[in-house]
Amino acid sequence: LESRLYSSLASQVAEAIFGENAQQNGTITFDDQQISFNNTGTSIELMITDLNTGQVTTIVVPTLVSN
Repeated sequence: LESRLYSSLASQVAEAIFGENAQQNGTITFDDQQISFNNTGTSIELMITDLNTGQVTTIVVPTLVSN
């Protein structure tokens, strides 16, 4: 069940970033986790915050830039 919930969360984040109505930035809250994203054009920055502890994990993923 936990795996399916996290899979659903990952799908929501991917849809918000890459989907038909893609957004440059946004925040998704899931239980006690908050995921903020920012698409800079050259990378996607994810900040995952544990709302119980305040611990923040930052992930930066470079994107392909076509010329």
